[in-house]
Amino acid sequence: AARALVKRKTNTIGVVVNNLHDPFFHDLIKGFEDGATESSYNVIFCSALGEDVAAKERYVKYLTNGVADGIVLYGSYFSDEYIINYLVDINFPFILIENEIPGRNVNNLLIDNIGGAENAVQYLISLGHKRIAHIVGNPNRKVNIDRMNGYINAMHKNAINIDSSYIKYITKDYTSGYDKMKELLLSDNRSTAVFCSDDAIASYAVRAALDLGFKVPDDVS
Repeated sequence: AARALVKRKTNTIGVVVNNLHDPFFHDLIKGFEDGATESSYNVIFCSALGEDVAAKERYVKYLTNGVADGIVLYGSYFSDEYIINYLVDINFPFILIENEIPGRNVNNLLIDNIGGAENAVQYLISLGHKRIAHIVGNPNRKVNIDRMNGYINAMHKNAINIDSSYIKYITKDYTSGYDKMKELLLSDNRSTAVFCSDDAIASYAVRAALDLGFKVPDDVS
């Protein structure tokens, strides 16, 4: 700690994620650790629960108080804008993964979620499906809005009408994908295919289909 005070360098990177308990983060954590080892840095992981802005703010202020040399802020919540603006204002080195703030020139790593979603829906269309539903993830997350726009783009490009009843929004967390899938499958105007915002939602959607006696992908893709 004394050496860090003198050199004003800690050789530590702080990583703030939404939920370390999510199975998705297993490979991500290993990637961070491998990268840190290659560059002789240490990593500190801070886990906040999704939209808990207060927890993220607390972690960021802790890390920027001489604990870390830089921060990786992972996650695409629109509500993270305050924290991002704070890091910009204090001129602290950071990088965003899966997020951006319009009008702010910051370093970020983005995935083409719109194009990826278009490809997924186009695949369903190529199988002959027209009644394609979409279970939308948390609307506070940029990736979910991008993926919904990709779904809409693919449907429009193929001149397929989007039935408003085919778009279902997650009400709490991804487990509600189960109930949304049941609503779709029990509808009189049942969709023949469903595009889900992410794997976690899809896993519960598949479970709902199986519990109702539907075969995947034979009865519903």
